[in-house]
Amino acid sequence: MKYITFLFLVLSISSCTYNVNAISKNNIEDKEDAEKITNALYESIQNEDLEKAHVYFSKRFLEVTNKDELDSIIIKTNNQLGKIIKVELMEWKTEVKKGTSPLSDYALTYKIGREKYESEELIILQKENGEIKILVYRVNSEGFIK
Repeated sequence: MKYITFLFLVLSISSCTYNVNAISKNNIEDKEDAEKITNALYESIQNEDLEKAHVYFSKRFLEVTNKDELDSIIIKTNNQLGKIIKVELMEWKTEVKKGTSPLSDYALTYKIGREKYESEELIILQKENGEIKILVYRVNSEGFIK
């Protein structure tokens, strides 16, 4: 009987250690948290407040693309495609893992109406020190090849 009690105790304890991370995928609240950042980014781009736009990007992004390069990309995009008129979320995915190894990933794809050409923009975000930040910002448009 002692062996069965011991075995039950070991199985109970070990099952607790395997369930230390809870994962939620495509949760509406997580999407809305990410949208707060992307909406603020697009608002700062529309208002041509590039200094404000910098705060939404992760340290990892800014290590690869410094603030001056980011400003140049935004300015060239606005010049070539036109200013932003309309922002429409087309697709989104989220995965938030809570527990001993937390990780929060968000991917949002937007259709952006612009003065000259439409663009499709992918923004990948990740939680960094408790704050959601932009890790990838990709703009695709026919206007770049015309």
